[in-house]
Amino acid sequence: MINFSGAAISGIIFIVLCIGALLYVAVRNIQAGQKALARARVLGEEAIWHRQTSILFGINNLVFALLLVFALLAILFVVPTIRYTLLVLIGLTIVTSLLLVLRTILSSLKAARKYRPSR
Repeated sequence: MINFSGAAISGIIFIVLCIGALLYVAVRNIQAGQKALARARVLGEEAIWHRQTSILFGINNLVFALLLVFALLAILFVVPTIRYTLLVLIGLTIVTSLLLVLRTILSSLKAARKYRPSR
């Protein structure tokens, strides 16, 4: 059995609360993105989910919550093999999150250009 100090337990509880908050925000963003896609379809505009910034932001929040889960597991497990595996998963999750952030920024810039008034 691993003995944790009060500060360590408080940190673990804080990480779990952050994971819950990220999951909640992710679901709300994905729902908002689905509504925006439905409105775009009604207006006859192009409705592609991977260009909808709310959906991309929601997916990124899910990936970030997964990153926190991996970090929490890396803190809790003491077996080196499991820790190394979790560190690889953390690295892959960081790369995925960075790519999603980049895709979200590009989609936002493209949407801003689309709706910018022409001169």
